[in-house]
Amino acid sequence: YDAKKAADVVRLQDFSVSTSGGYEKFFRIGGKLYCHIMDPHTGRPVENMLATAVLAARATEADVLSTAFFVMGAEGSRKYLATHPNLIGILYRPTAATGVFKRVLLRSPSYTLPPDALVEIKGPSVDPSAPAQQRAWRKSLAPVRPALFSDNLAPRRCL
Repeated sequence: YDAKKAADVVRLQDFSVSTSGGYEKFFRIGGKLYCHIMDPHTGRPVENMLATAVLAARATEADVLSTAFFVMGAEGSRKYLATHPNLIGILYRPTAATGVFKRVLLRSPSYTLPPDALVEIKGPSVDPSAPAQQRAWRKSLAPVRPALFSDNLAPRRCL
């Protein structure tokens, strides 16, 4: 991944986004990089997560959940979203390949935007020959109103 390029571009109106990640505050021990976000179950830094973003109607909710999703990971976040409406979570996880991350997009099954809200997420450029997982990521956002996408973003190395 390239820290100078956006993984996603989000445009909002009357909606909120919050991000959490280990990209600014971290420390090294024995040559290994650790993030500053601690898992309360283990008392150790969270591993295998680069960043999270949560989109919600209220900024306080997005703020709390971006850190919670960072700690809970994809499965815990998915379980939370199953019972809490009108939320989107985007998780960015490292892969074994250097410079490549995996994007996990999650959304509440019950999703209705407030009347004046706008949520637009522009992901990486995806062509028809791209892996099915990338095409599915874009299709999964189709019910978001309005579902606006752009293919004019520079391609990123992602799964």
